[in-house]
Amino acid sequence: MIANSLLVNTIFRFIKLITLSYYAHAVGETHAHIIAKCRAGDGYVHHLDSDIQVQVIYHAHQQAEVIEGNVKYLFFPGINKFFFTPAATHQYIKQQQPDVVIVHGFIYSLQLSHLRGILGKDVKIIIQHHAEFPFSHPMKRYYQKKAAKKSDAFLFTAMGNAKEWLQAGIIKDATKCYEILEGTTTFKPTLGKQLTGTPSFLWVGRLNDNKDPLTVLNAFKAYIRTQPAAHLYIIYQEDDLLPEIKSLLATDAALQSAVTLVGKVPNTELSQWYTAANYYISASHKEGSGYALLEAMACGCIPIVTSIPSFTAITNNGEFGHLYTPGDALSLLQVLQQLQPARRDTVSASIMRHFNDKLSFAAIARSMQLVFNKLLNK
Repeated sequence: MIANSLLVNTIFRFIKLITLSYYAHAVGETHAHIIAKCRAGDGYVHHLDSDIQVQVIYHAHQQAEVIEGNVKYLFFPGINKFFFTPAATHQYIKQQQPDVVIVHGFIYSLQLSHLRGILGKDVKIIIQHHAEFPFSHPMKRYYQKKAAKKSDAFLFTAMGNAKEWLQAGIIKDATKCYEILEGTTTFKPTLGKQLTGTPSFLWVGRLNDNKDPLTVLNAFKAYIRTQPAAHLYIIYQEDDLLPEIKSLLATDAALQSAVTLVGKVPNTELSQWYTAANYYISASHKEGSGYALLEAMACGCIPIVTSIPSFTAITNNGEFGHLYTPGDALSLLQVLQQLQPARRDTVSASIMRHFNDKLSFAAIARSMQLVFNKLLNK
């Protein structure tokens, strides 16, 4: 009698979770490559409690099923069109009788509305924000509002990122918004790289207006007047502003000698750079999260970043790093001038502890489970 009671309780406790990405990956991408490419966002599913049954659904050129540990990955055909609804995917999800479905992105509003119609009102649907903006087109915004109305919760890396969605009237109830990282990294400190510079700074990101490398260079130009041994390394994947950067460097010999334009570096080698550098520096004006920031912190590289919502949340309001005003070279210079080299090792250790406790895949999984339990009244 006791054994039967335990069995019933065990069955009752199971939560069926499906995470769903409508984005259709390119023809030629293997299923293994897609899983690896999306690991930063979906890696937490391998850290969920065993009483949560997980299926991860992607869209690709060929249908398939891949089992990895206790997680099932499903691939369905799809195309990237606003009005395309993957009926086969939705029918499959209905057959699974999930308790919770997480939809990646706010831009698949038409698809989400159709999914709600298929699943009925009892299944909890969560939208996870991935740096999208509210649609400006009236018709698309109408569908966005409709989809949001049919959703039970919204996940943002920072609550500040939910503000524009609330102001636009797409999300009506702020209590449905939860602060959970959209993804993270498995990076760990990796020795092997030696950098010159006392101190050494590392930039990793695109060279565009949003990333704003010119603000960093203008502040660094003033900083090296009193700290001539400092050095800045710039790793970049896209080089929109490279001509402007080279032009600025050409006007100042001291700045040119204090900056190294590294260019592209394979992701597999980045942990060595983060580990070797004293400080990670970013000037972003807007980010959905901040993967390079997370990678740096996982390796103990001390962040100097803008006070945008996602960076503020990740650094716990600057407790684990330094914050400055976006686009303000003077604000950045003031932070640089106040750095305390003697405390670097201690600060790095605290940053890595913070990462493991609050920013890792295991931490994301714990936060997700709290949301599931709240929505399901468990």
